[in-house]
Amino acid sequence: MNQKAVFIDRDGTIVEDVPYCNSPRKIRLLEGAGKAIRRLNDQGFLVILITNQSGVARGYFSEETLGEIHNKLKEDLGYFGAHLDDIFYCPHHPAQSCTCRKPATGLIDQAVAKYGLDISGSYFIGDRLIDIQAANRSGCQAVLVPYTLPETDYFKLEISVDSRPSFLAGDISAAVDWVLADALGKASVSVVIPTLNEEKNICSVLPRLRCVPGIAEVILVDGRSTDKTVENALRLWPEIKVINQPGRGKGDAMRAGFEAACGDIVVTLDADGSLAPEEIPCYVGPLFDGYQMVKGSRFCRGGGTSDMPLFRRFGNFVFTKMANLVCGCRYTDLVYGYHAFRRQILGSLCLKSDGFEIDTEMYIRATRKGLKVKEVPSYEAKRLEGAGKLRSFHDGARILRTILRESVNG
Repeated sequence: MNQKAVFIDRDGTIVEDVPYCNSPRKIRLLEGAGKAIRRLNDQGFLVILITNQSGVARGYFSEETLGEIHNKLKEDLGYFGAHLDDIFYCPHHPAQSCTCRKPATGLIDQAVAKYGLDISGSYFIGDRLIDIQAANRSGCQAVLVPYTLPETDYFKLEISVDSRPSFLAGDISAAVDWVLADALGKASVSVVIPTLNEEKNICSVLPRLRCVPGIAEVILVDGRSTDKTVENALRLWPEIKVINQPGRGKGDAMRAGFEAACGDIVVTLDADGSLAPEEIPCYVGPLFDGYQMVKGSRFCRGGGTSDMPLFRRFGNFVFTKMANLVCGCRYTDLVYGYHAFRRQILGSLCLKSDGFEIDTEMYIRATRKGLKVKEVPSYEAKRLEGAGKLRSFHDGARILRTILRESVNG
């Protein structure tokens, strides 16, 4: 049982979701679906369609028509050199309480029995929570590709344990990117959180982080807190890795966290609640598509901030323009600490900064090293409790010195 498969839902996952689609003419492949399935074919996965089709029982179309629809789907995939190895469907009405209609596992069980599949090494990609439930109950990993409500409001839902996916993807292409990386053991994610007296804020951040799919480990780097930051973190996340910061400053804490991280991907997250853990999939996804670093921006389209006075906005604008001019960067936000990167690039960056300027150092050096960097929109909220650690003029001077130093050393 060494053969592995990728089970794929149909409507809303690889084709447009047409309610009770009753004609081959209504089949429309979603953008990227053909190429994505071709990649799975090329990597030796069996690609098996698993779909509920209660329209048969409801009398909206016959099984013969359903066969014609699936033949049209196969024909469309063929234009991309892609193919489905098999199709399993449930024709029953939900009221019939059959064992094959998702979230029941009957269709997956049939495929496993027919092909002798290694279910633990297989995956399921779908757009609905019932797909995720079927996958989890079967023992394979699940990828959610939200297509319509309520799944597109994933982080607003009350998610049961068997409805939690292994990864949350933006589309079928991103889902396949993750599947192929995970199959090679290169998809684990570490989250590094520097802390200093954040006992109240950490109680909000960690429960939100717990809802984010695909987190392998969380590393809390504590700068000698005198409150209950560490105690609260361990209570909320018993498996969290706590490190006592060796020196002082945000940069020193981040470097310590990076060194301790074991994941293939490292994400940094502030402990004050200003950065949304729910954005993590937007940072991680591009790293499975060839990017080596993904950084947030409050000033590209879709981004924003409610925690930046006018004088700091002006300072960030000047620093960003300066770095773009003298260091060859093309950023819209230089002084923002939300980012994710492939851990393997750390050696080439040779980070030395101890303070808030470490983000600037990272971004400039990534550009200078020719790394593939992507900016994604991000929203920065106000810190939840307490006073921030950033000292505008003191830390601004350190950022300026970093830009000048990098422009000379580059």
